[in-house]
Amino acid sequence: NNLNFNNALFNDCTYIVCCKDVYPQFPEANTNVNVFFLDLSLQAALNIITQFIREKLSLDTSDDSKMFNDFWKDILYLKIKTQVQVTERMKAFPYEMKRHLACIVVRPEVKPALTDIGKITRQLQEFFEGINLFYTGEEWIVLYSQDKDTSVDLDIDYEAFSDLLYRNGLNAGISYVCQLSEAYRNMYMTAESALDLGIEMEVAPFIKRIYTFHQYNLYYIIHMAAQAYSFNHKDDNFIFLTHPDITRLYYFDKENSNNLLTVLCGYLQNGQNTGLTAQALFMHRNTVINKLNKIEEVLGHKLDYEKDNFLFLISCMIIEYQNNYKKTDISRYFSQHDFHREEE
Repeated sequence: NNLNFNNALFNDCTYIVCCKDVYPQFPEANTNVNVFFLDLSLQAALNIITQFIREKLSLDTSDDSKMFNDFWKDILYLKIKTQVQVTERMKAFPYEMKRHLACIVVRPEVKPALTDIGKITRQLQEFFEGINLFYTGEEWIVLYSQDKDTSVDLDIDYEAFSDLLYRNGLNAGISYVCQLSEAYRNMYMTAESALDLGIEMEVAPFIKRIYTFHQYNLYYIIHMAAQAYSFNHKDDNFIFLTHPDITRLYYFDKENSNNLLTVLCGYLQNGQNTGLTAQALFMHRNTVINKLNKIEEVLGHKLDYEKDNFLFLISCMIIEYQNNYKKTDISRYFSQHDFHREEE
């Protein structure tokens, strides 16, 4: 198909011929023709070429991409750690870094096609105008900065960002904001953890596809505590980190197909406001009140919300973490007779 009407190769072309173990006769070339014979199968050659192109795209999405990737590797591997070192390297960035810094991790749900990498990069550059960002080969890192004072909310259009992520099959994790450039490694780890925890635990973000560390901060603390607990106790039974009343309610729900713990958790998260709890859980307010009364009936005493409110809430989150992130059913950790009261 690549021979002209004289059964010769076209001029000014390069041919790659895959001929594993067999070297065929080839038509004579006229002028300016390159022919490469590869001792590979066609599929093997395509795999090598595809990988080469992918690596080139991951490094060359912009003229500054190699500089950004080298900087980022040095950050992650702690080769640069002080503010002076980081600030000096940032002088080479195309855009000046402002006072308030954050890290945004943008991750594709599936590996993007080669043609999509540049397209997504351009869309992010247009959205984050004047902001330094780059593609690592697996995800996009936005080294966000702004002059406006903040600790949580960035000066961006979150809904528009959510729409951009949706159109391209992406999700984003966002760190807290800080003024210490040498903290970018920690900012990256917290942004990444918010993304991982939110998706793994199926805890929906407040804004679709945007997982902020502000929302998942407590889950991350639980995650770190769980890792330390497993190491020190040689056990992954985190139930001993929770308030006994919460464990008893969990087991009661499992045995009776009820949702008392869900109602209690919603009640705590909504400031003990029955109206807001009903709205959040799609229940009638009277149903919430009846469930709260049932909780105290099951436990055999009134809950001390003033004293134990935070402990109750974090215990609910530990149960949720162990159920979802660990992907195990923790009902095996409960003794039927020790952790719940039989109904009258």
